[in-house]
Amino acid sequence: MPLTIHLDEATKAQLDAIALSLSSTPETVVKQVVDSYLENDAKFRSDVEAGLVSAVQENFYPADDVEREFSSLRANYLSKAGQ
Repeated sequence: MPLTIHLDEATKAQLDAIALSLSSTPETVVKQVVDSYLENDAKFRSDVEAGLVSAVQENFYPADDVEREFSSLRANYLSKAGQ
């Protein structure tokens, strides 16, 4: 079923530029973006649901393990950032 959307001129210009750079049409770019969004949204909702089920089952990581992991990630990030 066709769907009509209304975009301001600046947004339409950006969409046209993206489509041109991809040798595509604005309609195809919008369809790809919507498809990607819906796929990501479905994954996010599935992950949240899995997390809620895990929480109900009280399947948690110990706080010390979480802190140790994030300390390691933080140290790694800072070393790559040159600090």
